[in-house]
Amino acid sequence: MVKKTKTRIHLVVIDPQNDFCDPQGALYVPGAREDVERLARLVDRLRERIDDIHITLDSHRRVDISHPMWWSDARGRAPDPFTRITAAELESGRWKTTQPSAQDRSLAYLRALEGSGRYPHVVWPYHCLIGDQGHNVAPVLSAAIHRWEDRFAMADVITKGSNPWTEHFSGVQAEVPDPEDPSTQVNVGLVRTL
Repeated sequence: MVKKTKTRIHLVVIDPQNDFCDPQGALYVPGAREDVERLARLVDRLRERIDDIHITLDSHRRVDISHPMWWSDARGRAPDPFTRITAAELESGRWKTTQPSAQDRSLAYLRALEGSGRYPHVVWPYHCLIGDQGHNVAPVLSAAIHRWEDRFAMADVITKGSNPWTEHFSGVQAEVPDPEDPSTQVNVGLVRTL
């Protein structure tokens, strides 16, 4: 006789935050609210089969290389959200950093980012600011995860993006790791766990 075993689930949830999932959020993604509602129902339905939950959180400060206050044009105006800024534009004076002391390091960052070939540098609206409502996990999903934790389990929360010198789209590593900040390096613990 073959004994059937139930599949165990290791759930990874990426940036289920109000600024992305709420229609009033700073970077609302159409359909995200319905996605987190479905995900909350899944967590409740499969509660006993979920062994682990990992949640990444985009976590920024206002002072951030991807926010408008970092940059200005020749007239001192901040770029509009969704503006792309290149190393060549920084070198030509089309854009500059609002803090002159940040100019060289920002140029090095843009060169490294462009050299990776993955993403252009985009100025985003202020979003997922640490301590603000937009940074929080969407309430419906947060409640479902807390119900799962009632099993005496703990969801693993992975914050990323709080280093103002680099963007951090992945929970594994920043786009351009900062050699002075271990939180921007490869998250070996998460990689091993997954």
